[in-house]
Amino acid sequence: TQGAAIVWTVSMMMADIESNRKDITETQIRVGRLETSVQNQAVSMARIDENIKAIRTAVEKMSDRK
Repeated sequence: TQGAAIVWTVSMMMADIESNRKDITETQIRVGRLETSVQNQAVSMARIDENIKAIRTAVEKMSDRK
């Protein structure tokens, strides 16, 4: 009986370990996608910031002409 209980316990542990491994792999993939998305957003924000600076400079030049 104890032998069967040990085998069952080890079997359950192995199943849990495999499940955790799959979850960790899926989480790593999601984190990688999120990192890529954040990097793309940072580039977009930098472009927007540069465009705003250029617009501000142009408006200031137009304002100085008057």
